[in-house]
Amino acid sequence: MPARKDFLRQIVNRVLATESVPRQIADEIRQQIGRAEDKYKFHVFGGDIRGLAKYLQSDDFKSLLQFIKGAGKDSVEVFKKILLEARNAYSDVDEVKEAIEKILRELEGAKSAEEETSATVADIDEVFRRLKEYLEKEKLQFSISKSNNAIVIRARNLEATISFDDERKTVHITYTVKGKREIKQFEELINLLKTLGKL
Repeated sequence: MPARKDFLRQIVNRVLATESVPRQIADEIRQQIGRAEDKYKFHVFGGDIRGLAKYLQSDDFKSLLQFIKGAGKDSVEVFKKILLEARNAYSDVDEVKEAIEKILRELEGAKSAEEETSATVADIDEVFRRLKEYLEKEKLQFSISKSNNAIVIRARNLEATISFDDERKTVHITYTVKGKREIKQFEELINLLKTLGKL
């Protein structure tokens, strides 16, 4: 049976070396996985690769994944290549393979959701459908209705009217925010005015 690949040295380092990842990001990925290797003992030199499954399900890995997502789409795609190669290398270790597949599904789901929210819309009906689905999914306390080729959204202190330009395929929103607050410090008043000025 051929020797098992080492996750950090023969998969992570090799992929990072062959892909155009900024050095600072690549170094941070290596450092975080290196610390995890010491903690979860998943190196092949006397360790147990099943420790990789524990790492992939840990808060330590969530921290790494958050960093990678923050680094941008290209870094996420490179990391997916790392995971795919690891899945192939450890396909005979069920817990590792399953942990990797779960992460890959999550990354694909996030990509699909991002594509859905960033895509252009065709008409007012599609705007209404997607807005309603989003508000329900996120459990946001807004009421939404459509009439006379316009969408109206209401919340406690907000009312917004959304229309759609069929020719330019753009969405227009007009909104009013109402509120009342008791302020004791002048600095708090200034901060509130700055916030309102950005609306």
